[in-house]
Amino acid sequence: MSALDLPIGPPPPPELPAWPAGGALRRLTRAETRRDEAALIQAAKDFESVLLHQLLEQMAQTVPDAGLLSSAMSRQVQSMFWSHLAGEIANQGGMGLWKGLYEQWARAGAEAGELAPAAAKEPSE
Repeated sequence: MSALDLPIGPPPPPELPAWPAGGALRRLTRAETRRDEAALIQAAKDFESVLLHQLLEQMAQTVPDAGLLSSAMSRQVQSMFWSHLAGEIANQGGMGLWKGLYEQWARAGAEAGELAPAAAKEPSE
């Protein structure tokens, strides 16, 4: 085989699968919308968790230090505790901030065409 026999350019694209039937396509779209909605809800809850973590750490700093938990390791463990607690609070409903974030992000995603309009409605949890 010589260099002249080699194809020039990129390889041809692979064969694409046939489009599913109309009903299957609608089911796939609905499933993707639910997956997008779940991911957006989790992102909003995670964001609220970060804010709650900051709030809890600031509240903990208002308590006078008794010297019992003053080492670097105990401060790190406390920070991990506040982070875990904030995540649990947010996943259990939190302060409700995640709902407003979700609605705003879903609306912005629907307007940008990145999220199906069905997901821009009230979160279904």
